[in-house]
Amino acid sequence: MPHMSEKRKFARLPIRILVKWRKAFLGGQWESLDTIRNISRGGICIATKHQLKKGDIIEIELKLPSKRIIKSQSKVTWVKGINLYELDKDLEFEVGIEFVDIKREDREELSRFVLENFTSS
Repeated sequence: MPHMSEKRKFARLPIRILVKWRKAFLGGQWESLDTIRNISRGGICIATKHQLKKGDIIEIELKLPSKRIIKSQSKVTWVKGINLYELDKDLEFEVGIEFVDIKREDREELSRFVLENFTSS
């Protein structure tokens, strides 16, 4: 199996919390509520039934366990299909999302959250 180089800039914390996101397109928009698989100060990985494309710009909103709501304009950096061989399940996608336009204080709150949860586990 070929070795894939690690391109992540920040440590990822495995977590299961909900994220609301929306993508505008000509004639309307998608809105979805999906599960975050992992999070860092630089982005998230979500599981979704919507097929996004690398480069798509989406708006995200997530609530940390502290109840702080984090909002960001974000960019899809990769997409991977999952459940490909489980015929009784709907096709899902894992999507890597980078925070592009996020308030400094929100990024600092994310950094604190990730660091605290890494050190407590």
